[in-house]
Amino acid sequence: MRELSTLGLRVIGIQYLDDGAILTAQVLFSRRFTLAWRVSTGNRESDVGLQGENEMFAAASCAKCFIIGDGHQLRLWTLGVNEPKLLRSAGGLLNAVAISSDGHTIAYSSRTTPDGCEITVQQGESPICFKSALPPNWLEFDSSARFLLASSSSSFTFWDCERRESVGTGTSSLRWAAVRLSPRSNLVALCHKSGILLRHPTFARSSALLDIGGAWLSAIAFSPDQRFLLTGDAAGLVRQWDLSSNQVARSFNWNIGEVSALAVAPDGLTAAVGGSDGRVVIWDLDL
Repeated sequence: MRELSTLGLRVIGIQYLDDGAILTAQVLFSRRFTLAWRVSTGNRESDVGLQGENEMFAAASCAKCFIIGDGHQLRLWTLGVNEPKLLRSAGGLLNAVAISSDGHTIAYSSRTTPDGCEITVQQGESPICFKSALPPNWLEFDSSARFLLASSSSSFTFWDCERRESVGTGTSSLRWAAVRLSPRSNLVALCHKSGILLRHPTFARSSALLDIGGAWLSAIAFSPDQRFLLTGDAAGLVRQWDLSSNQVARSFNWNIGEVSALAVAPDGLTAAVGGSDGRVVIWDLDL
């Protein structure tokens, strides 16, 4: 286990890049109408200031670029480039953002009316728009960027961006605390107080329910080979689940506050966790 040098401020995003570097995003300070971020990779750090109240972060592992957003603006930053590209400004209130691993496709959701929202997928100059009754809290592309998972706290839709239609949906009477699509796109992990429900995104079939003992989960990540699942909760506990047995193989607590971000390296050998106290811990994964 080793700890990254950080500012002691809340971590809101971690992304491994393809070359093994780790990109972390931390909130420097948060006031009612101002957010300031520090994004770090290797020995390089940059401070990013935004106006607004929402905090959104998404990073592309291949292209070494990331998106930072507030309630109304999205900016695309590329490592080594000093000025960002403004992707979106004004319009309805932004809820969530995603970027494909190659950095070529982005998605964001915005509330356009009191009764609904719009999900925009942007690749090139021709955006694709989907209507949604509930504003998603999470957006995530599959590895090909053809499919997009859009999830609120109680429902999800699996969109086929090529065919421009929904190919799967799911709902729950329980409030989800975290949602994640698996690397093979054949599982969606839905986390709530009763456990972690693993189900297929297009078929209404559940494969497992992992018992978390009533813990309130705050972060989740799959390993690249889908052999295991990492979860982090509000008490700072990180669990490593073996998906062949659906049992906890290892658990850790480094006293970093609430787990706010989790990521697994592309080679599956290490993982990183960030907490509300601003610390980032890296450890070896071995089952």
